[in-house]
Amino acid sequence: MERTKWLDGLRGIAAAIVAADHFFMSDVWHPFVSYWTDPPEGNRHIVQLPPIRILFSAHGMVTLFMVISGYAISISLLNARNGPQFLARVSSAVVRRVFRIYMPVFVTASFAQIFYFFDLYHWPFDEGFLETLPKPWTAPWAHFTWVLNYMADSINIIAFEYRGALNGQLWTMPVEFRGSNVVYLLIVGLSGWRSKSRFYVLPLLACFFLWYGNWDIFGFIWGLWLAERARSRATATTSSLPSDEPLNAEFEMAEFEDEDRSRSFFTAPLRLGSWRGKLRGKLRCKSLKSRNCITFSRISAVLIFVAGYYLLCLGNDGHLPPGYQFLSVLQPSRWKDKWDIYHFCWKTIGSAMLVYAIGELPGRLTRE
Repeated sequence: MERTKWLDGLRGIAAAIVAADHFFMSDVWHPFVSYWTDPPEGNRHIVQLPPIRILFSAHGMVTLFMVISGYAISISLLNARNGPQFLARVSSAVVRRVFRIYMPVFVTASFAQIFYFFDLYHWPFDEGFLETLPKPWTAPWAHFTWVLNYMADSINIIAFEYRGALNGQLWTMPVEFRGSNVVYLLIVGLSGWRSKSRFYVLPLLACFFLWYGNWDIFGFIWGLWLAERARSRATATTSSLPSDEPLNAEFEMAEFEDEDRSRSFFTAPLRLGSWRGKLRGKLRCKSLKSRNCITFSRISAVLIFVAGYYLLCLGNDGHLPPGYQFLSVLQPSRWKDKWDIYHFCWKTIGSAMLVYAIGELPGRLTRE
């Protein structure tokens, strides 16, 4: 249960989409906006329509990372929650998380600054950003301190402020670190609560942050809730003993016994056959209800999957395009029609729906 193969596969697909999109995002723009974007002559391409547009939904994949990370970093800690080494494992996870996130950031930022110092960086940047950088071939110490200041801003998740950098894709790292710490705090803070209480409180807490516009926190808490749900299911499965229907039928015959126990011994086989017929009828009824529940569950999962997939295909138009404008009716006033907030919020909702739905699909699609 600690390593869910389908979740790792989903993360790999998301990473591949983000990596591919970064290669040509600054050169070709039309795949990243909707089909109805103006001017018409520069758009109206089939790749701008769902479901193909998911291949160019780099920002949507970022929100998917948040949900997956919330699940991945919490599942092993939830399994160890009742053990004597629980706090030690949480402490170790927090420390390792710092190095796992920021060591690649430091290495990447350092190499980028070295290339810029030697005037080997020729990507287009905003003029305002370039004014904050030391000139190439001058003041090596200023270049070094600039990297340190950038790392300090990235690590400071309390007063987070993105100043831009030579590697714009690293903006997600402090967001990832902040969400991870929220998950660790909730795991420890709610460790003494009952499982059912956690199961209801976590979605409410996640929805509060979503209403507030903190889409990244919502994604991480939702991933934690999915991990809690998976662990509860696994615990229920392992704690229940396997049953043998014929054996249970023998014991359940008492329910159909006649009050008159003084009947002839030779009538027992007839009554036994009658009992078995009734039992088979009950079992068939239960089986039919179970099948109906499973069918409804699968249909619901498919519908949730389609809705989540559709939200992830939302383009980067700066406003809700046709096909998505109905979402404006559902947006809370807290988002204040700010594109940078509400487009990430809707995509995070889509990611939450997608991961939930995949987890609910038949076992052959989500083998662990």
